[in-house]
Amino acid sequence: MNNYQFDKPFKTYDEMIELLQSRNMVITNSELTTHWLSDSSYYAVINGYKNYFHPNGNNFTHPVLIEEIYSLAVLDSLLSRTLLQAILTVELSLKSKVSYIVSKNYGVYTDYNNISSLDDSDDYFCAKNYRNAHDTKNTLLNLKKSLKNTILNRKNLSVTHYVDNHNHLPLWIAVNSFYLGQMIKFYQILKSTDKDYIANSLVFAPQLTTDEKKDFLISSLKILKEYRNKIAHGNQVFHSSVKGKLPKRFVLDLTNKKIDISDYNKGIGNNDRVSVILILLVLQRDFHRKLFCSTILSTLNLMKYVHIQGKSIMNMLGIPEQIIDIINDYSNQDN
Repeated sequence: MNNYQFDKPFKTYDEMIELLQSRNMVITNSELTTHWLSDSSYYAVINGYKNYFHPNGNNFTHPVLIEEIYSLAVLDSLLSRTLLQAILTVELSLKSKVSYIVSKNYGVYTDYNNISSLDDSDDYFCAKNYRNAHDTKNTLLNLKKSLKNTILNRKNLSVTHYVDNHNHLPLWIAVNSFYLGQMIKFYQILKSTDKDYIANSLVFAPQLTTDEKKDFLISSLKILKEYRNKIAHGNQVFHSSVKGKLPKRFVLDLTNKKIDISDYNKGIGNNDRVSVILILLVLQRDFHRKLFCSTILSTLNLMKYVHIQGKSIMNMLGIPEQIIDIINDYSNQDN
């Protein structure tokens, strides 16, 4: 191995700076650039955002200031953190509502030691409590298996506390061990009347019928799951990598056509940051919605007025300015 030539050898910060300069990046302050590379990593900032500057391979076709690419990365990261915090709020709300309606209708007990049993009528994971669908049993078995693994490995403090100190494990505690993807599958196997309750108490859009709310909710949750997972792992989210779309009728209706058919056909509101913002406006109420509006407006206004090579950061990231008007509309609404 001593003579082996790695194609990505280790480089010191000084060597990284030399490499950047050789690729037509302008470094005005080497010490500050070293701090940025130390805090954020070369890969996250340079490789993550270079495509916004129309490079030719690894080289920039025209000089790019390190401050420009770093400003773009910082503000995009700030937007992502705002979205992530709101997604976590929606995730918690979904867990609360699912556990409420299931506990109300089917009880507070489950035999978490017997993961293969789905026939006990006293168990809230009993198969008869859910839709008669081909994936219902597998979903319930996976949930019970996941829960038992959490208990055996003591992965969740609230679950561990209940198991140690109480004679049953209610669903409102058990859901703390489930991921958003698991909760989406859990929601999908609920009976129609139970879904009605959740959709009507989670989707704050009075212009939609209950059935429309259910359609909107499942499309929205799948998009949020992908953004949540990628943001949480420090990855930049490109909408082209996100599966599924928010249906056009919802985007036009819920934005009062401030995003129109032409915008939607260009990809705006499908599964991009705009769609995530719209979803989070609709799936939050009162204090949470107003806090989200205030926080994200501050970030978007910064993006609007910070320009890089003649373009605002909002424009570079493909975020249309009318999203600010849409957020203001929702901020002024009462649930």
